[in-house]
Amino acid sequence: MVAFVLYLISFTTYVITYETEALIPFSVISSFAFWIGVGLTIPTSFYYTTFVKVKKGLPYLLTMSTYLLFHVLLYGIFYNVILTEGLGQKILFYPFFSLGFGVAVPTSPPLFLYWVSTSPGFWTFIGPFESDTTPYSLFVGIILSLLLGANVVTLLKLRTLIKDVKKSLLTLTAIPTLAIVSGTSCCLSLPSIVLYVIGIASGSIYSILGIIASPIFFALSYYGLPLASVALLLVNLRDMNRWTRKIETYLAVKGRSS
Repeated sequence: MVAFVLYLISFTTYVITYETEALIPFSVISSFAFWIGVGLTIPTSFYYTTFVKVKKGLPYLLTMSTYLLFHVLLYGIFYNVILTEGLGQKILFYPFFSLGFGVAVPTSPPLFLYWVSTSPGFWTFIGPFESDTTPYSLFVGIILSLLLGANVVTLLKLRTLIKDVKKSLLTLTAIPTLAIVSGTSCCLSLPSIVLYVIGIASGSIYSILGIIASPIFFALSYYGLPLASVALLLVNLRDMNRWTRKIETYLAVKGRSS
């Protein structure tokens, strides 16, 4: 019910923007209400699994904060570089830093979801590289940060339990570990992102950028890959939690019998 009211507030303020010049406050209200509503629509079990029941020590907090910072900065830079180079424009690095805040002009009602996903936004220039932080990218970044932090903490716990029963770490955790690595950074691991950026900057992959820089590919990758990463990390976390429960049960039974 609360989420529905927030959606209604979001759409109402969106409609008001057609009748006023105060775009910034109404865009902020509309976007804030909409994404809070989305957050409330997510089942509470997600927050329990990724935050409430997770030990919030250094591994969890460091993983969350590091990934969120990486997501906000390099995620936008990566896609802007792909788009720029795919259009055949050269990138020459120069020392420059700038940041700012802005809103988009309201779209027609059928494009409301697009508008509320991209406005308002923060932009950052690091040399010629631009990173745009939109409501959608920030929201998905927070969700992925929660998932990644929970995955890392659960994996560390699983390692400890496996050592306790003297099992093979490779046998039990190869798939979960692989899923964490491949699921981060919106289906692109940190090393993959770095290699892409280096390759683009050095001119080593110019030949393929024209293929992947189409508007359709950009839309699918920008919106689709993060959601695919959420699904991958959710499955991975579920599998590791299942292994953890099995091993804890085994240790409990073994402890009672000894």
